[in-house]
Amino acid sequence: MRHQLKTTFLVSLLLMSPATAAPLVAARGNVSVIARDGGFLWGSGNGFQQETNYAPASALMKDRSWKVLKSTLGIDSDGALWSWGSEELGVETPNMSFYPIRVGTDSNWRSISPGSGYSFAIKDNGTLWGWGNYYVNNLTLFFSRTPVRFGSDSNWRFVTGSGYQLAIQNDGSLWAWGHNGHGNLGDGTFEPRTVPVRVGTDNDWATAANVGWTSFGIKTDGSLWVWGATYGGTYGDGGFAPSSSIPVRVGTDNDWQKISGSDSAVLAIRTDGSLWSWGQSSDGMLGLGAVTSQWVPARIGSENTWSDLAAGDSHVIAARTDGSLWAWGRNNYVQFGSEGTTSSNVPINVSAGFTPRPRFVVYRDNQKVTRNLDYWNLKTAIHQEPTSLEVVVRNDGFAPLTLSAGSLPGFTVIPPAEIAGLSDAVVQVRMEATTAGSFSGQVDLNSNDPDRTLFSLSLSGDVVSSADDWDQDGMNDAAEVALEALGFRWNSAQDSLVAEFYANVGHAGLHHQEEILDVKWQPAAPAMDPSGALVQIPLALQNPVNPAERLLLPGNIRQAPAESLDVSVPLPAGKRFLRLEQP
Repeated sequence: MRHQLKTTFLVSLLLMSPATAAPLVAARGNVSVIARDGGFLWGSGNGFQQETNYAPASALMKDRSWKVLKSTLGIDSDGALWSWGSEELGVETPNMSFYPIRVGTDSNWRSISPGSGYSFAIKDNGTLWGWGNYYVNNLTLFFSRTPVRFGSDSNWRFVTGSGYQLAIQNDGSLWAWGHNGHGNLGDGTFEPRTVPVRVGTDNDWATAANVGWTSFGIKTDGSLWVWGATYGGTYGDGGFAPSSSIPVRVGTDNDWQKISGSDSAVLAIRTDGSLWSWGQSSDGMLGLGAVTSQWVPARIGSENTWSDLAAGDSHVIAARTDGSLWAWGRNNYVQFGSEGTTSSNVPINVSAGFTPRPRFVVYRDNQKVTRNLDYWNLKTAIHQEPTSLEVVVRNDGFAPLTLSAGSLPGFTVIPPAEIAGLSDAVVQVRMEATTAGSFSGQVDLNSNDPDRTLFSLSLSGDVVSSADDWDQDGMNDAAEVALEALGFRWNSAQDSLVAEFYANVGHAGLHHQEEILDVKWQPAAPAMDPSGALVQIPLALQNPVNPAERLLLPGNIRQAPAESLDVSVPLPAGKRFLRLEQP
């Protein structure tokens, strides 16, 4: 009976020179990953429990060349390891990332093997490392968010697999470990292995791959070998031979170069650049123009320029030496890079979807705004004191994003002239507050993103004045707004709060400059009058703007019952506060 666990396996078996024009491709689930000339890394599709959305094709990273891509792991030309998505990333934080993040600081990685909940990788010194939660038959072999060494050998050069691993050592020997319910480890048994076990005795293995629970290996002479599960014609032998727990040869040809596949659809590139497939053709993944099973390898088209391919759950992404990109299978999550084609059972050119362009994305509260009209309310402004807000914009593309804004009375909208690829910027929105009243309307942001040429801001806000008291509570509207910013809501019946307000208003800064009467207090030295019975303490209260103005008048001085001296300072019209300073 066919195993019910559906896991996608993929592999890129030939390292390509960073200088080549041919792209590198990878896939995972319903996501495609593309590395093209110019140092551009793309993602397209939707997956990882809806956590990652690259639809249409989105820029992931720029100005970096890549030598290995598998799933959502990559090794750049400097040997640095990068990870993204929502599987274990190999770092303490974060738990997921839309964009590649570097795993550690080492620059000596050579091979990677992404799994489901765990990954393996090999360094240039031949040591094998893993991270995530890796277990075999409920026995946990490692559980770590960051890479930890697996075993003590230091002669590994290649590793691949998910659910179980296939690995090659420097001497060309083939090894395997992990789950083995289908004889997929190739050691002649169906026993799970927690440590690597050797597959046969040959020392001429060049590369390996697994498609579902079927294992493949290519030797240095170009011969193709298979073992493990044999459902859907994955053995490519006509569908008559039984499954095998040791490698058996597929045909007699010696020109196989690269294998990839998903579930029970197998695809391969030969050394002459031709593309072949066999197995089950659900969703048209075999690319042969039919959805029936294919029991022996069949050629896809007549081209001899295929250079790389990778399979997701229901789609295939592939590259040619001329730099073009091709896809087939399902496009239900825009795995092809652009919408419009639901599915195809033959390769179609999808290069246009991965051409550098700007991509206009608006954020609000750290969330993408998906609709093209959003409502923004500015906080109430005080007359002549503008208020503003910032609209965060990201260019999720590679080409520069240019923005311009329309006009709206009462508001000024200032976008950045240009936003570089994979960069954030801020659109400044200001309510000018030149006159009191309520203001609202719509202003458009125009962009050069062909898919989002227009984004509309529906703005509203109020401007209040110190000359108005619309609620007639004894406090002018401007002062109330200033108070509310500190959590104080004015009510003239709250005598204690009113008194506290007046006592602290100068310190709080809740006033307008034109409402303040500045007064300088300068006491002179005490003097004894000629009779010797009185001490005179001269006081000087002076208006700095008009020093001749007398502020200390006999009528403004009285003796309080507690023998203190009260001094009243008259406030001219328009003045509400007194600031008394000692120069």
